[in-house]
Amino acid sequence: MLGRRKRVVGLDLGSSVVKAVEITLDGHEPVITAFGRVEIPPGGDVSQAVAQVFSQGKFKSKRVVAGVAGQSVVARYIPMLKMSDEDLRQAIRFETDKYVPFEADDVVMDVQALRKPDGSLVLEGESGGDEQRMRVLLAACRKQHLQERIDLIVNQGLTPIGVGLDLFALANA
Repeated sequence: MLGRRKRVVGLDLGSSVVKAVEITLDGHEPVITAFGRVEIPPGGDVSQAVAQVFSQGKFKSKRVVAGVAGQSVVARYIPMLKMSDEDLRQAIRFETDKYVPFEADDVVMDVQALRKPDGSLVLEGESGGDEQRMRVLLAACRKQHLQERIDLIVNQGLTPIGVGLDLFALANA
């Protein structure tokens, strides 16, 4: 494994265009080693476009990171009482009906307490006191939507290693 380059493909499955970019970690520097873009004609098949992107782009990796977006995805900043990360993951299940318009059993979700660069929590409202609230990011996606995305990737002979929210990818870029 030493000396072997790490590669991953970022796959953007749009409604009219499929794009993919392969990033290779060569030492400590990420390098773009392949790229592909295929337009999906009206009434066309996304699966065929993915196959075409991978054949044209000459990608070496089959490890894929993709995103989800649309009406099946929710991201919200919410206030929660100050608590540990473990307690937060337990408590969020009781709060989802306020922030997520889907049944809790129908979604995959994650939550993260927001922190400042120094590692301290981002707090809301009055300072001090036992009722101090922290700012939390809640992300949820309908299981069916997520599974459809994963199935599309797997059916192309690819290995999904991560699925994120398109919204976060855009913000990070």
